[in-house]
Amino acid sequence: MSLFFLLPFIPLSGGILTLIYHFRKENTNLLSNVFIFISLLLSVALIKEIGLEKNYSFLFFRNNDLNLVLKLQIDNLTIIMLLLINFISFIIHRYSTHYLSSDVTQGRFMAQLSILTAAVSFLVMSGNLLTAFIAWQFIGLSLYLLLNHYHYDDFANKAAKKKFIINRLGDLSFLSAVILCYKYSGNSDFNCIISLTNVSILPFTTFQVGDVIGILIFIAVMTKSAQFPFHIWLPDTMETPTPVSAIMHAGVINAGGFLLTRIHSILDLSPFTSNLIFTIGMISILTASFFMLTQSDVKKQLAYSTMGQMGFMVVQCSLGMYTAAIFHLIAHGFFKAFLFLSAGNSLKHSSVNDNIVKKTSNKTLTLLIFFLLILVFNKYLLQTNNLNNATLISSCFIALTMANIFSEIIDIEQRILTITTLVIIAALLLGIYYYFSATFFDLIHIQNVNVEFNKLDNYKLLTVFFIIILQILIWLKPQVNIFYKKNLNLYLYHLSRNKLYIEELYRNILLNPFRKFGDFISVGFTKAPGIAFFLSMIFYLIYITKLGFSSHKPSIIIILACQLIFIILIASANRALNIRRLNLNIFIAQISLIDIGLYAINSINNALLIFQIINSTLIFLSLEMLFSKQLHFFNKTNLEKNTLNFSNMYFCILLFLWIGLPGTATFISEINIMYALSNTNLILLLITGIGFIMLAIAILHALQEHVFASKNRSCLVIEISPIKHLFIIFTILFSTFNGINPSWLLLKLS
Repeated sequence: MSLFFLLPFIPLSGGILTLIYHFRKENTNLLSNVFIFISLLLSVALIKEIGLEKNYSFLFFRNNDLNLVLKLQIDNLTIIMLLLINFISFIIHRYSTHYLSSDVTQGRFMAQLSILTAAVSFLVMSGNLLTAFIAWQFIGLSLYLLLNHYHYDDFANKAAKKKFIINRLGDLSFLSAVILCYKYSGNSDFNCIISLTNVSILPFTTFQVGDVIGILIFIAVMTKSAQFPFHIWLPDTMETPTPVSAIMHAGVINAGGFLLTRIHSILDLSPFTSNLIFTIGMISILTASFFMLTQSDVKKQLAYSTMGQMGFMVVQCSLGMYTAAIFHLIAHGFFKAFLFLSAGNSLKHSSVNDNIVKKTSNKTLTLLIFFLLILVFNKYLLQTNNLNNATLISSCFIALTMANIFSEIIDIEQRILTITTLVIIAALLLGIYYYFSATFFDLIHIQNVNVEFNKLDNYKLLTVFFIIILQILIWLKPQVNIFYKKNLNLYLYHLSRNKLYIEELYRNILLNPFRKFGDFISVGFTKAPGIAFFLSMIFYLIYITKLGFSSHKPSIIIILACQLIFIILIASANRALNIRRLNLNIFIAQISLIDIGLYAINSINNALLIFQIINSTLIFLSLEMLFSKQLHFFNKTNLEKNTLNFSNMYFCILLFLWIGLPGTATFISEINIMYALSNTNLILLLITGIGFIMLAIAILHALQEHVFASKNRSCLVIEISPIKHLFIIFTILFSTFNGINPSWLLLKLS
């Protein structure tokens, strides 16, 4: 194995050491910077490996016919992405050293920044979908910690919670895609979908396995890259320190474009998936521009800019222009990191007397000039039979981009350039662009699997022209404001300011009914009929667990009953009257989850059943011990230092062990249960996935209510004896060790 495969562990080690030294109250300014600099040097050393593809894989877990293999790879794309990530991370680390110099929790922040860098490096080195999924989840967790850096800031905490829940939806979608890959091909390699193009998955439809896997992965991309309609979390994350915004927009949100490039074989062979991705990307571009119109906050304007840029990247992937998408990803990473880090300075140079009418006129004029030049270029391509769908549509986007750039140049110069000068500069820039694009294409050449993929498509062409017309109308709006009715202007303003009310729609359709149902169940469990029903569910689960342990007979009816119990208990936990009730509900829900896997066709074995029972029991007992004696009072010292006491820290860790993140024993159980359900019924797989999302909502809500309290509420402080400390630490180590190396305990139990 090449030492380069250990590259993600360098920033990870730096982050862990920084955290240790921070808790010892020692200076950590140099430590994290040194490790990131070493990562950067190794990334530079990888340049000599260009053209040489290397792979390393090992068996992570085996159960019956499920063989989970982790795979790392180094190719040209990996090398370029590692250079981008580590260079930007090094700059942001250096910036953060001074930016947070007066923050007492600077060491913890720098450690979390290093761990996020390690997670992104792990993603770009992933060699199959399973490895990419694990890295994907680590990125989400690391980003949650950074977004929630100021624990007791209500806005920051709610933004981190919203981001994590939406990402959890993408995580479960991604996991379902991985499960389907293992079910139909026995592995999760990026090119495994090529062999599944003729395998039907849904009755009475033309959907094939490749189509469904592509759509599921794209849903994960939408949640991570803030594509419509999962964009609602993006502007709220501006409450975090500026370095978090810089690395998130420059290296994390871009991950969606990278993942689509890795699974290009799915898009090439699935016209429906390609058209869906194209449509979502175009909608995201348009809505991002619309939302930006009413934003006065510079960082929120940049956030919506990122949403639009990711939309462009998604569209490029849907057109088969994967090299251009990576080129765009790199360019966006550099300039967006710079824009966020210099956002404060830009306010000094802003002018309140900007002539908006003049700006929009400049944009329209330059757009027409670039269109004329590009039409000449495309006419030449048409004569040489090289004109295709991707070239024509990308030319339109180039015209839009150049129009924006030149309008800003004209505004800075405070004069209108002559038409001749504009044409000369435009032609020069286009020539430079095409030259560098061709050079980059030779470096990262991703051949389309389907040679017909880039043929002219009327749907995509008409959509692009429609978007361009709408963009021009948006530019010209300030000039024709007098033709708009006042009420229409006010209506459009509210639509833009409130993000088309998408978040309110989510709350009214999904969250509010879930909360009301939880309130009804939670209050009902305090009354005599509810208590009787609660006890009957417990006895039922005990009975079918004992029965399934001996027989292993598949039963869809029992699975549906257990799923219903699981959802009822999680809804009740979300609105639990106290922490101990929350703990009990989640524990019983975990037992029902075990029974779901126990009665599937390809059921989990007894060893895995005992494995999950031991894990759940330890977490349950740890939380019970933690809250057997509790005192509620406001701890001003923790608030001033932005720290958590031991009780709150243990509470957070134990609840996250139940969510099912990679590296925990719960994750091993969840992936085996979902694999068993995939062989039984895909609808049952979907219902269980929804239950996992509800579990994440309940746990994040509990953390917000009981740990990250605002200034006018009480913070939970509990006295913990040494015995309790040891037991809780043992539980945490048990779950993490068996999440990293599950085979050891499973062999003992077998």
